[in-house]
Amino acid sequence: MTISRPSKLSHGQTILYEIDMFRFAARMLLSKQERSREERWVYLEDFLIHYRNLIDFFGHPNPKRNDLHISRPQLLGEGVRCDSAEISRLRAAGSALRRHREHGADIISKYLHHCTTRRVEDKTWPVVTMIKEIDPLLKTLTNMLSHLPRNWDAQPEFQLSPSAPESFSSGIASTATLVIGSPASLISDDDPAGGSPTEPPNPAASPHPRGPSTGRN
Repeated sequence: MTISRPSKLSHGQTILYEIDMFRFAARMLLSKQERSREERWVYLEDFLIHYRNLIDFFGHPNPKRNDLHISRPQLLGEGVRCDSAEISRLRAAGSALRRHREHGADIISKYLHHCTTRRVEDKTWPVVTMIKEIDPLLKTLTNMLSHLPRNWDAQPEFQLSPSAPESFSSGIASTATLVIGSPASLISDDDPAGGSPTEPPNPAASPHPRGPSTGRN
């Protein structure tokens, strides 16, 4: 059996895929639906890898020649328009997220990308806080790319309940041991997609955009 991700006609679609998979993983992670701890681990790892990809897109200080980056909007496809002031604002905000001491790119990589001695350390991931911090950037970027078609279903924006817990914590040697229970308050009741997330961009596809580079703590 072979599995592939959806084909993309432009680099802008690659970024839209990152945004949609991040939103899908977050929505599944915060869903009212009961899930096993193993399912929670999968969605948390997916959430983290897409979050890291996106903050690298916005804020990496030295993107490589073939990296997609907010400073190179011309690579995202025809019709993408963004003035230099907006680019600078998005890049500065992304850089701050990327350098965050508790959930920046380096921290995520140490817990997720490589098998390191850090894996045995408990780690709390402030999922709701991370969503709130990056969501304004994603909304701006989605608007910039709104004219591009998708080969998958677009994921809705978040409407988080004020009572949603700010973090999930780890208690054993895994990426995170999430509290298993009935998280009915995580998604606002007025969120039309709160308990029933839409299908992922490609149901048969791997959830990881850059290949199986993740692992569990």
